[in-house]
Amino acid sequence: AAYAFLKRLVKQFDEPKVVVTDKAPSITSAFKKLKEYGFYQGTEHRTIKYLNNLIEQDHRPVKRRNKFYRSLRTAS
Repeated sequence: AAYAFLKRLVKQFDEPKVVVTDKAPSITSAFKKLKEYGFYQGTEHRTIKYLNNLIEQDHRPVKRRNKFYRSLRTAS
């Protein structure tokens, strides 16, 4: 799934300068495989935990709201 996603991504939007992901083995191996086939040649793959933190922080308000609504359902 990661291989297909990364391949479709580069075909639709061209090569990015940097790709920031977590350290999931499927994404790392798919990225290496695509580099062997000539994709993502000028792209840097960053897997540093804290660089991905901005995206995770964006989910925080949604998670808080969801937790609040779940507690309302269980209280009744």
